Amino acid sequence: GAETVASGGIDVGALISGGTETVLSGGIASGDTVVTGSEVVSSGGTITNTTISSGTLVLEAGARASGGITFAGSDTLQIFGSAVPSATISGFTSGDIIDLVSVAPVLGGGAALTAGNVLDVTEGASTYALQFNPSQNFSNTQFALSSDGSGGIDVTLMVFSATVSSGQTVAVSSGHTSNSVLVLGGGTLNVLSGAT
Repeated sequence: GAETVASGGIDVGALISGGTETVLSGGIASGDTVVTGSEVVSSGGTITNTTISSGTLVLEAGARASGGITFAGSDTLQIFGSAVPSATISGFTSGDIIDLVSVAPVLGGGAALTAGNVLDVTEGASTYALQFNPSQNFSNTQFALSSDGSGGIDVTLMVFSATVSSGQTVAVSSGHTSNSVLVLGGGTLNVLSGAT
């Protein structure tokens, strides 16, 4: 099904399951949960405290998001335009995607988690700051940037199964496989003949 929140309209606590809710300019959606469906927020539309649960939240250029955006399972947040939402992002983990649709990948671009769990995504001369929940623990993880296949970039999270610390040497023997190993500065990971 489909639901439209028009200018002056207020939607509170909708459960979008398999359908699409569109929040038009002047419309407000608060406390919605997107389950296997999508919520599209147009320029001038506002959402507050939205939960994505195996669904997609689309913020078109000029859309407003406040309060929080909570990821609750293999979710996608698509952001159009050059402005990122000020809403705090919670629950982001491996399998989730933040698609910065209007940000073209540039050689040398990167992502750095800074104080207070602010992720600075830098592409060219521009930096986009995504505010993650300050209490979320991102140890043994790394944010990764990749092409979204349509001219933008995807922000994802890689979880490491092991960490090789400074001064430590770890060897992967023949017949064994190393997956998702984080090697810190000064650490050494030796992948021996016959190992992967």
